[in-house]
Amino acid sequence: QELLTGRHPYESGTEQATIDRIKVGKPDQLPDFVPREMKELIIAMLSHDANKRPTTKWIMEQDTIKLYLRMQEDKEKQQNEIAQLRQKLAKQQLQSDSFKPKQQSISTKPKVTSEPKIIIQAPVTQATVTQVRKVLTPVESGQVGIADESVRYGRDEVPWARGWDKIVGYIFTGDIAHIGGDWIEGNSGFPGGCHIRTELNMESNPRIGKKFHNIKIKHPKF
Repeated sequence: QELLTGRHPYESGTEQATIDRIKVGKPDQLPDFVPREMKELIIAMLSHDANKRPTTKWIMEQDTIKLYLRMQEDKEKQQNEIAQLRQKLAKQQLQSDSFKPKQQSISTKPKVTSEPKIIIQAPVTQATVTQVRKVLTPVESGQVGIADESVRYGRDEVPWARGWDKIVGYIFTGDIAHIGGDWIEGNSGFPGGCHIRTELNMESNPRIGKKFHNIKIKHPKF
């Protein structure tokens, strides 16, 4: 009854008064929203006569009890799935933290391969309007973008391998992926071999990056 109403059936305000009600067998009346079968079950469970109390089989056959058990099973299943997901994410984070890139020279001419490649350009540091030009070959015609200096990439990784929180990408379809994963459509796409230019205004707030391809075609969305 307490599970249904949130109140002990013999609650009387004080410990002694509660004991007295239990002795005389005067529990609270069940509210009207409790189904008839459930009322009969609860009344039988509170009976002073042990022979009149319901068996475990009778209790488990009640529809309300079955529904409650199913809800509990679903809840436990969901909690287990969440726990497994957290363990998986924690393991991935541990592997990511343990990754230490080797100190080596960086080549901007990747080998021809089917694996994704990230070609690193010089960082933008000056607080002025800066132009970044790039000629995309068919090998690397997927995306041009800017990443925060704290982002570290491993071998054969896609640009969004560390998520979208600290990168801005200009995709070959013309779409722009802003920090946080917001997509902006409306620009024309570009094939391999295009000249890509980005004008970065580092003094504006927010900072602005305008895209051009083949030198003179300005994109309306940025």
